[in-house]
Amino acid sequence: MKMDSLNRVKSALQEIIQELERPQTQLLQRDPTIQALIDNLVRRVEAQRKPENWPVEEYTDDFKKYHPADHQQWVWLFMQAAFKSRELADTLCILRGMGCELVPDQTYGYVIRPIIGGKGWQSIEQYNLTKEPLKDHTNELLPLLKKLEGEKI
Repeated sequence: MKMDSLNRVKSALQEIIQELERPQTQLLQRDPTIQALIDNLVRRVEAQRKPENWPVEEYTDDFKKYHPADHQQWVWLFMQAAFKSRELADTLCILRGMGCELVPDQTYGYVIRPIIGGKGWQSIEQYNLTKEPLKDHTNELLPLLKKLEGEKI
């Protein structure tokens, strides 16, 4: 959301909150549609807080049997990514399933490193091609990898 849009939203919500706390301008009485929109918004936000409304996709760690050391980190990453973007979570799940590990990194918190050969990728080219969709999600993925560093897993 751009800063101008964000400021407009903040301003409008502050005005509504002030009117709810101490009616002065009769904003909500003059325009009943605003009250209906507020009620709808509140119900929707409250519904999204409930775990049963969270992403329903199940992302499994299919590479756990070959590389169990970072299993819990991958599970955490899959779940967090699912809240950001289905494509991001799907791509991470595919990368892990084909053979990747999460490696601690001073700059990024963690980095995703392919495992080439054995039960992993056939080649670095195959990995690079498969990870291509991550480029569209860099702004979502990098903060997750950094946050993962501080998680007690």
